Amino acid sequence: ILVQEEQGFGDNIQFIRYIYKLIELKAEIFLAVRTPLSKLFSKIKGITLVENNQLIEDIDYFTSLLDLPRIFYDFQDEFLYKDNYIDFVKENIFQVKNENRLNIGFVWRGNPAHKGDKKRNIPLKNFDKLFMEEKCDFYSLQYENDEELDEYLEKYKNIYKCKDLINDFNDTANIITKLDVVITIDTSMVHLCGALGVKTFLILGTNSEWRWL
Repeated sequence: ILVQEEQGFGDNIQFIRYIYKLIELKAEIFLAVRTPLSKLFSKIKGITLVENNQLIEDIDYFTSLLDLPRIFYDFQDEFLYKDNYIDFVKENIFQVKNENRLNIGFVWRGNPAHKGDKKRNIPLKNFDKLFMEEKCDFYSLQYENDEELDEYLEKYKNIYKCKDLINDFNDTANIITKLDVVITIDTSMVHLCGALGVKTFLILGTNSEWRWL
């Protein structure tokens, strides 16, 4: 069976947990993913990762990743998954500045190409009261659109930028698992945190969404 990822990176991180249902059936699974996710998903045993547009022969079945819940489940409460469900390739790319402080990751903007991006973004100034807390260190996990951060780096000495350390989601996983907590808007970051079991505060809009009931 060939399983094709789709939609945003966060959707694929959220729904990759259903690949285990196929693994339980002892299927031979090929999972087509984009490069930023491939290293993160490489730790899943029982699947073969392939690149998009790679030619795969002798396939019996095809499905999209986001179709798996519809195929396997009949009731909404079966969508829930309480534990972390992915691992990552451990690499020593990040250390917190001070382990004796509360180390907090934060994200305030998403991908501007997302059609609902304006509904989920928040102004960085909303974090001002938190940044004033001298017992905490803050780590920006923003991968793009972080231009306004520069003035905050000058204003507060307890803010650090992680952008230069991040090349893919596996890098991000290595960073957030060393933090105490992450505060984020609704973007791929919250799905990665949930998949890894990282304590997270989600700033969520009021629009309804079937993917989180």
